[in-house]
Amino acid sequence: MLIRYNSHASISLISKNKKKLITDPWFYEPIYGGMMWQYPRSNLSIAEYTNSDYMVISHIHPDHFCTKTLNHFDNKKTKILIPDNESMQPMSDYLDKKDFQYHFIKNDEKFNLDDTFEVTFYCSDNNIDSVQIISEKDSQESLFNMNDCFLTNKQLDFISKKHLINHAMVFFMGVGPYPGSFDLPLEKKLEIIENKEKSDYKRALNIIKRLNVSSYTAYSNDMTWLRRPDLVNINGSLKSKFYKFVNKLIPSVKSIPLESGDTYCLSSKNKDIKSSLIEDKAIFNNDIQKLKSKSFLTKQINKIEKAESSFVFNKDLFYEEVKIIYNIFSKELKNKNLNQNKNYPDHLNQSFEKEKYVIKLFLLPESYTAIFTFNHEDELLYLSFNDNEENNLYIDLNLQLPSYLWSALQNNFYSSEDLMNCRFFIQRDGEYTQIEDSFWNAFSKFKRGENFKINDYQQLSLSN
Repeated sequence: MLIRYNSHASISLISKNKKKLITDPWFYEPIYGGMMWQYPRSNLSIAEYTNSDYMVISHIHPDHFCTKTLNHFDNKKTKILIPDNESMQPMSDYLDKKDFQYHFIKNDEKFNLDDTFEVTFYCSDNNIDSVQIISEKDSQESLFNMNDCFLTNKQLDFISKKHLINHAMVFFMGVGPYPGSFDLPLEKKLEIIENKEKSDYKRALNIIKRLNVSSYTAYSNDMTWLRRPDLVNINGSLKSKFYKFVNKLIPSVKSIPLESGDTYCLSSKNKDIKSSLIEDKAIFNNDIQKLKSKSFLTKQINKIEKAESSFVFNKDLFYEEVKIIYNIFSKELKNKNLNQNKNYPDHLNQSFEKEKYVIKLFLLPESYTAIFTFNHEDELLYLSFNDNEENNLYIDLNLQLPSYLWSALQNNFYSSEDLMNCRFFIQRDGEYTQIEDSFWNAFSKFKRGENFKINDYQQLSLSN
């Protein structure tokens, strides 16, 4: 089986009889409203990228499923495989309109692909993402395709025993809103990033060890922030640094650095690697400045900004939507053991010395306010709007967002997960807790459920 790295978390696997499977197609950029772009950019042509017999879509995030990229695939040739979980169900209507053949695959279910490949899906507990074990039947060579999916140690051990995995594509560090969107001094943000980096590296190392693989590739995290240049140096990490970390601790497991167009054969171990690793973020920043000077980029960002600010805010709907978030948040809290620490992330602190934990959602400039208060004594969540007495409470987590972005959410221009990606301005003096974790889980599910539709607005935010 030949692995070819396409871009971001997209890879192609080519079998001995030339059948090709592609994972998580994302060729175009930007995503998340023009904030995040592929870096480095793909070296492949559209024709080379899309010439596939099968396609796996691990989850619905736009950097793993891009509607404009999908338009280039042949719906008579390419068959699509999707994890059978709640968050992926809305894809069926969209794929039906595009006349694609597709299959929903259940957790721990194997799917045979024309006697060439077989693919087994494993889904995360949060019902969002999925891992694939992709095997070539003739050679029994297997690949662990992680995507952004964090399985439990129990799941990883089960997979290791059930499959003989040669190579792992490992997610090594996410970017996310913490600490970039927080009201913190730069020195504190850099300190947090250093701690997150250590924690994420250890998590990736744990995955590599538990799978007992002979080789691995670090992938994902090759994106940049053209509308938030301040985030470039305080979000994420360099792959080169991660490879050095792992190679020092487990030198017997071979690192295979791949970028767009590079290939690696599982059976022969032959490599065709023309790219080089980035060793310094100064190179990263220089290339970003060159990209920002392109006129097409300015036009696209202006187009997106005009679209996202074009909607009329509905105040009554906002209060109804907050009630929906409250209901989801309450369910999330009941599913958490709030008195038990998580091993990850390192900055999660679950020691309670206060009676209440208060989250304030504040829309600017109109000052529309919703307050969520979790009472530790009765373990109940309370919701209030513009209550002067409660507004005088100490706020543990203060979330500010322009109301025009909430309008974009109301009109399905963005999903709630899009807004979580560095669109909030966040103030939090304490540590990250299970309560905050539950809130973000609830908020991400708010506009990603049954009513979520893939529409023209989203296609605008996904295309260049």
